Amino acid sequence: MNWLKFIQRLVAISAIFIIWIGVYLYTMRAESPQSNGKIELPLGTLGLIKVNTPAISKSILFEFAFNNKDPRILKIVSEYWQNLAQDTSKKQIPIDFNHEINFIKVKDRNDIIWILSGEHMPVKEPLKPESGFIRKNRYYWVLNSSSDDLKGLKMSLNKTAWFPFYSDNLKTVQYHLISNKTLTNSYLLDILNRQLLISYKPTVEATSLRPSGKGQYFHLTTTLNKGSFIPPKYLSYKKFIESLSGLSINYYGAKYIDDDSGPSYVEPQCDILLTFAKKTSTDEMFPLLRELFGNDLRFTNQSLLLHNSRYHFHAYNDSTLYIGKNRMRIEKNFNTFAMNGNPEVITEISNLGWKAGVLELIPEYRALKEFSHSINSVKTTFGQENHTLAIQFKEGINPQLESFLLVLTLVNAYQF
Repeated sequence: MNWLKFIQRLVAISAIFIIWIGVYLYTMRAESPQSNGKIELPLGTLGLIKVNTPAISKSILFEFAFNNKDPRILKIVSEYWQNLAQDTSKKQIPIDFNHEINFIKVKDRNDIIWILSGEHMPVKEPLKPESGFIRKNRYYWVLNSSSDDLKGLKMSLNKTAWFPFYSDNLKTVQYHLISNKTLTNSYLLDILNRQLLISYKPTVEATSLRPSGKGQYFHLTTTLNKGSFIPPKYLSYKKFIESLSGLSINYYGAKYIDDDSGPSYVEPQCDILLTFAKKTSTDEMFPLLRELFGNDLRFTNQSLLLHNSRYHFHAYNDSTLYIGKNRMRIEKNFNTFAMNGNPEVITEISNLGWKAGVLELIPEYRALKEFSHSINSVKTTFGQENHTLAIQFKEGINPQLESFLLVLTLVNAYQF
């Protein structure tokens, strides 16, 4: 019966070969992102994220099939498919994800909402049909809303004036900021070799901390606008988050403090500059900070005490507050968004001992740690026309698969 085993093996090898050739041909036929550049948006639109899902999915499929050497990715994909197999729900969002999808940020009445939009695809059992509506063969699905009257919200969106928005850029992910029907800035994402690149225009003068040049650190400066999507898990911080118009931070890691005189706690080693959307006194700022850090926060003699850890605490001006372990070092520039340094320090907590193993069980911590440790450097280059954020991955790391792994880990953890 050796001939039978030989034929079985030959058939198996041939099948695998045919499947791989099929995947290769499918991905190699992937066209460059195609779009007529036009989309209609409701009058109160503040932002638009355009995602070319076919280009992304084909690119990831090619990398996974032919360039993946990481067993973590095989493991997480296996877990994802197991979760899908166990999901007995037949409800779907009536959107064809084989075409471009959009996330639209809209101000409607007193609410700021995010809407998922795409080409309409009829399904037998739509997911949360009360959150969606059809307009000109496109389906619009409200992702978040503080309004209990979704019917009224959808009616308001349908009745409002819509305007054409044009974008001929072919980047697979684009984030456009819009004001009064006019484009104010665009953040364009691209992947080149082992680099993830984000380019944008410097449009707003910002106050930021001077990045530290000593030791390991991670620097982030960004402007914020009201209505950023906040996951339900963090809605308790909504008031604090929406009161900000910008922040700048130098982060150096954290220490675990085993305090004999009180409860143990984590002490962040950082300097933070918070810019509020309106004039805010120190007395008004403190309740907002307590909302974030809890009742263990105390203020005394221009110092902030978190448990027994002391931070400098004072106002830079009538709307900007500084909190930090070091003396404040400020600069004004057009860095509306800037990132530099070593992201590994974000998940670095010293003195943890055996508790570090427990921390690894938290999905979002583990995913963020693995992702940050795959990065070699983060640097923002400032040009006259455009600024560019370059995230350089380590040798042997595939940026597409590493980003895919981070997203898929969070999807598995929270069953999105």
